Parts: sequence; structure tokens; C-alpha cells
Amino acid sequence: MTKTQQYLIDKAREHGGSYSVDCSGGRGPQGGRIRYGARQRDALFALEQQGIVTITHRDNGSECNRGYTTWYSSFAYRLNEGEQQ
Repeated sequence: MTKTQQYLIDKAREHGGSYSVDCSGGRGPQGGRIRYGARQRDALFALEQQGIVTITHRDNGSECNRGYTTWYSSFAYRLNEGEQQ
């Protein structure tokens, strides 16, 4: 298990068994590159494949500002039974 996967499990335990991950990418309002959350997103998908968590809600969209666009995704998840302790 990676440190990021363990972090996601620990955060969910701290918050009653549920937590969320946000990621985004694109260009900001001044043209600068924006990218965050990909490592946590990938770790969450790996935990889901292992059966440790269940993704309960997915949301995505985009935001345009001054001709530049950023895309975002949010994933809410919960720990499966037996993982909450």
C-alpha cells in the first residue's frame, strides 16, 4: 500500500468512514498551468479495485475564465465494512 493510499484511508477514518478527493487540470486565468489531485485520484481508484473503498458520488465540470478553462472532478468515497477500524 502506498503512502497516498494510507493517507486516504486515514482521512476517511478521521471523518466517520467517508471523505472526498478533488482533482483539476487546465489553464488558469493568467494562462498558467493548473494541475492537482491526480495522485490522490489514482490512489483512490486503486483502493476501489482492491475492494477497500466504494466511490459513492462522482462530479465533474469545467470553469472558464478569461479564455482559459480548467476541468475538475470530485470523488466521494466510503470505507467498506472491516476497513473502518
